[in-house]
Amino acid sequence: MLKHVLIIASLVIAGCSTMKDGPAVEIESCACVMITNVSVEHLDGEVTVKGFLRPRSTTVRRVDHVDVTFLDADGGMLKQVKAEPNVQMYSRNSSIAPEFKVTVELEGVYTVRLAHHADTFKACGL
Repeated sequence: MLKHVLIIASLVIAGCSTMKDGPAVEIESCACVMITNVSVEHLDGEVTVKGFLRPRSTTVRRVDHVDVTFLDADGGMLKQVKAEPNVQMYSRNSSIAPEFKVTVELEGVYTVRLAHHADTFKACGL
């Protein structure tokens, strides 16, 4: 019985240590691309946002960019940054998923809003 209590207690402690307090994340969906695996780190006055882009269809080829908007507690825009992914084309033959990452020096960030933007509707296959 004591052994089970210790195991449960260690799981609870480990679970609490991995919980993060930080800005909320809002993702604005796009018809052609999903923004996935988003993480936001706030450390020493810098906010780092990173994530991956996945096509919703096999006809989508261009990656394009992600607009990252940092908002305060009242919803006011503090800063907006254009994030360029590490690759510009989707490939069925590659295991590399387009990844984006931005780091800004900013305080008072309450929400991070992400929106994928295709340069043209043709890029989305629409």
